[in-house]
Amino acid sequence: MEFHCELYELLVCVVTIGIVCLFGLAGNITSFFVLLKHSTDKVTIFMLQAICVSDTLLLFASIVMYVLPTIEKHFFGPRSAIEEVPSYVIHVWPFAMMAHTMTIWVTVLVTFTRFRAMCTPHQYKKQTQKEIISKVFLVAVLSALFNLPRFFEHREISFPGGTNTTLDPVNLGDSKIYQVLYSNVAYFLVMYIIPLVSLFGMNTKLIRALKDFRRKRSRLIHAVSTQDPVNKDHVTTPALVNQIFWAALTSSQRECGHFHFYYTKFSDVLVVSNSACNIIIYCMAGKSFRLLFKQELFSRCCKSSEGGVTRV
Repeated sequence: MEFHCELYELLVCVVTIGIVCLFGLAGNITSFFVLLKHSTDKVTIFMLQAICVSDTLLLFASIVMYVLPTIEKHFFGPRSAIEEVPSYVIHVWPFAMMAHTMTIWVTVLVTFTRFRAMCTPHQYKKQTQKEIISKVFLVAVLSALFNLPRFFEHREISFPGGTNTTLDPVNLGDSKIYQVLYSNVAYFLVMYIIPLVSLFGMNTKLIRALKDFRRKRSRLIHAVSTQDPVNKDHVTTPALVNQIFWAALTSSQRECGHFHFYYTKFSDVLVVSNSACNIIIYCMAGKSFRLLFKQELFSRCCKSSEGGVTRV
């Protein structure tokens, strides 16, 4: 690999992704515990905590998939041609995609719950904590099932060959049919089209409902806006474009000097950043969250300063 490609890979995969992951881990863990102190709308708060958990898992997986292999590659020597991808990356990759899928669909679930409560109040029955836990669990199970083929993208599995006694090893990641049908068509529908259309439709109606409430009940809308931390869209389009490139390009076209080499790492940064920015969005869009965060921060700072004075 040429020097400028090595430098680009180190800056993006180690420095940028590493810093974003560390910031995101600290932010998601902080958000989780701040949300525990949120006294209203326990159902929505639980779903937001589930998003924090899935994003945290994705960030941990990103460190394993991007930061560690790049450090190993550039500071401890390249791997052999037989084992281009470290085995631990192959094992972690499916779980990272499960967490990413869960984040997207829990976001849809949050929006759907708010949509039912705001736009169809006469038909909406407030959900219990047990009901929403079961729904989040169902989303987690479906996310795991959808990503089961990921376990075989970089491993050889055997299928019957020319004769009944012959087994031909097949790697799903090298199959064009698999890349087109699963990595592009199914991925496009499950991770982009259905969530985006759903979020766009529900959010459009939510905005109209909120405007109507603002005109009729200014006090009520103020209470709702301060109770609700945020509605976050976790759909990341660059990752979809990267999947299309991966299916269309040959392995040589993904190497140093070609467009896809630079784009795929840029796409990875955006996906990781999407899971790391929860606390920023919550602080910007949620007044109650911002107040709770400041209280928690100041209380810990005061305890720390008091402890320092006591030691002196």
